[in-house]
Amino acid sequence: MTDNHRPERSGPSGRVCPSVLWALADQVGEGEAAAFMDRFIGLWPQRCHRLHRAVNQHDAEAGLDAALSLSTAASMVGASSLGALASRLHEGISSASTPGAWRDVVAMLDELDQLGNETISDIDRLRRSLMSADEKGHG
Repeated sequence: MTDNHRPERSGPSGRVCPSVLWALADQVGEGEAAAFMDRFIGLWPQRCHRLHRAVNQHDAEAGLDAALSLSTAASMVGASSLGALASRLHEGISSASTPGAWRDVVAMLDELDQLGNETISDIDRLRRSLMSADEKGHG
């Protein structure tokens, strides 16, 4: 796919960096990149639920695993804001040794929900743009 068929940005939000997705498409192909985005979108509810459950149960091991998984996957799709929030959650969980510290981590879950859902919408728009541009490139 040529760069002139690719949208430059996801919109004014800046939640997703399209150049990361386009680089992924260049490496693995548009179809596989779109499939990766589909998997990221499809796994979002499960990832979010795992973090909520772990944090609300003060399960540091599960929370660290869930936060690291989300941070890594978010980085791979160019969702740097979501990845940074997941990293902050990871840091908060790793240092949460008192009920007050856990309350601070719990307070981040609302931000996670909002940012995550908005990011998923942005990724879905980019996925559709990628598939549309791919069709134009082959048409």
